Amino acid sequence: MEWPTIPLDRKTLVVGRDPECDLVVQHTSVSRKHFRLFRENEQWFVEDLDSKLGISVRGVDVRRGKLTEGDVFRFGRSPLYRFRDGALMPDIGGGGMSVTIRDLKIEVDVSDRENASKKVLLQGINLEIFAGEFIGVIGSSGAGKSILLECLSAQRRPSDGKIVLDEHYDLFSQIGEVLPQIGSVPQQELIYPFLTVEENLAFAARLRLDVPEEAQAKRVEVVLEQIDMAEHRHKRSGLLSGGQQKRVNIGIELLRERRLLLLDEPTSGLDPGLAGNLMDRLRLLSRRNLTVVCSTHTLDTVHYFDRVIVVGKRDGVGTVAYFGPPAGLLDYFHVRDIAALFEKLHQLPPFEGRGEIETTESPVKDRTPTSPSGTSMGITAVNHPEAPWKQGQTGVILQRTLLGICRDGKAFALAVGIQPLVLSFLVVLSQNDQSSGIFIHFFLVVCALWMGMNLSVRELVRERASLDPGRPMLSVFFRDYLAGVHPNCHLAGKFFAFVPIVALQTLLIAIYSRVWIVMMISESTHEVTRKLLFANAVPIDFSILFLTGISGLTLGFVISSLANSERHAVTMLPLLVLPQLLLSRVAYGHGTEPWNAPSPFFPIADIQRYAAKGASHIAEWLTSGLSLPMVTRPATVAMECNRLGADTRTLLAGEWLYFLILLAGYGILLHWSYLRSIRIVVRPK
Repeated sequence: MEWPTIPLDRKTLVVGRDPECDLVVQHTSVSRKHFRLFRENEQWFVEDLDSKLGISVRGVDVRRGKLTEGDVFRFGRSPLYRFRDGALMPDIGGGGMSVTIRDLKIEVDVSDRENASKKVLLQGINLEIFAGEFIGVIGSSGAGKSILLECLSAQRRPSDGKIVLDEHYDLFSQIGEVLPQIGSVPQQELIYPFLTVEENLAFAARLRLDVPEEAQAKRVEVVLEQIDMAEHRHKRSGLLSGGQQKRVNIGIELLRERRLLLLDEPTSGLDPGLAGNLMDRLRLLSRRNLTVVCSTHTLDTVHYFDRVIVVGKRDGVGTVAYFGPPAGLLDYFHVRDIAALFEKLHQLPPFEGRGEIETTESPVKDRTPTSPSGTSMGITAVNHPEAPWKQGQTGVILQRTLLGICRDGKAFALAVGIQPLVLSFLVVLSQNDQSSGIFIHFFLVVCALWMGMNLSVRELVRERASLDPGRPMLSVFFRDYLAGVHPNCHLAGKFFAFVPIVALQTLLIAIYSRVWIVMMISESTHEVTRKLLFANAVPIDFSILFLTGISGLTLGFVISSLANSERHAVTMLPLLVLPQLLLSRVAYGHGTEPWNAPSPFFPIADIQRYAAKGASHIAEWLTSGLSLPMVTRPATVAMECNRLGADTRTLLAGEWLYFLILLAGYGILLHWSYLRSIRIVVRPK
């Protein structure tokens, strides 16, 4: 229906459904005589006439209130009305979003060794949610509460049926138009614990809002007030209570003026006081400019909702057993308490053809919602359109990541302050009596490689992997992706945030190693070794170790992109570190001979000579082949470059070229593995 403008051209005006009212509004959420507008002393006031669903002014439910220019007003399930120019005018765009669900069915493929079949999770879902309602979804475990929310947030495509928004937008065929207006807050807290409340919101605003910085800052201020976190703005998010973290999570979704907000068990793990405070805040938001749908596993907060959707199982399939006011919930199921209710929901009685669901009737209920096209069948995941590359996104991701790294004081001190010092000491100490400096150079290369890998091995999987393995799209990355962050910007920002850390690590290990060499290697007994170790200038050693560290950083990101969890990533780490060590001639074979002597491990420029000579055993060829992707080969040769005479410039040029080619190859491998890891949410159209 079209909500009328309410003119204030008389001293008193009564609004309701009754034909005797001064202004008749035919909507089922409007009482026969809903409210009265009147003027006193040149001021306008509104008074509730004992209506069923009440009135609100400036987002607060009132019995009587004063209206001033610019105030927002609502009655029943109306959109927001704004008081402007002597009239109350409906603001449809800011009044929440209506949701119509028709014959929704969700099934998944179930296959075993013998046959493949489909399992129905939800079936026969028919609901009408009005704009601006605060809706609760309750039900037994496994009945399908979260799955229903996944469909509404476009994370899961139904097998059959329609979801229509604002009576004419089909959710899945017009996803690009409606998705920016839908906010989804999962049960997990997708925020950065080492950033403050304000920083979390500010970085999210920079990624989501295509407006000047001043406008972004103003929007952050508005959201801080909406979620009642202004006084906690400078606290680190990881130190907040569970309810406060949930509010920050909600605030990130409110930055973009959402009209439909979906929350999956937001009160889980909160004590009754915090849960009640959060529900009060959500109810207030629904009275302002949002439709809020919130699942819960408890009835302690059910009285906050306007209506509740009760999901239960009938013959093992989830369905809606009740949709109506919370006050009539227990009476409808003929039970006395929560335990008895949930016991009934595990196995609903057979459908008897009666009115199974209580609900407020809607004038559009019997109308078939129009939509441009039907919903695709039998697809679980949704192909969300890829966001365009936006200038500045890489810088925002870089700053956010770098700030989080530096805020984690203990990890930062370990990575930069302790590792280079201890590792350089152990390398020089363990190799101080060698007749050749190649051993120190080699193990410094290995240490630089390992430090780079250790920095990045958890980074991508931490933000990509969900805490719930069955719902992989509930992740920090997916939230940023839906907000418009291009995947390549995300990867580039993450990578370049660690580059200065790698530079600092490798510079320190190059300097510390020289200090330990002076202190531990005697000039009288190892004069030649000392001269060779100091033959390179510090910038040369640093450059080689830095490139090696970047190689390790890249390989660490590769592991992080392929792993399913942080534990999986750490388990995979030795599979890439140890081959770099074991497939080196320094670690085995002819280790006492010069590096360019014939051995299973030879310089890249000597391949032709080695092949002409012929290998005596297949193991030599196998070792040589497997060692080709190892960056320790060219890096160690480059560290030893000053041992070579003028006639080996071609060999050195070949090794450096080989080094750079390997580094480029690692980069290509990273890009491929990264795109492969996010294919579940980023799929080409």
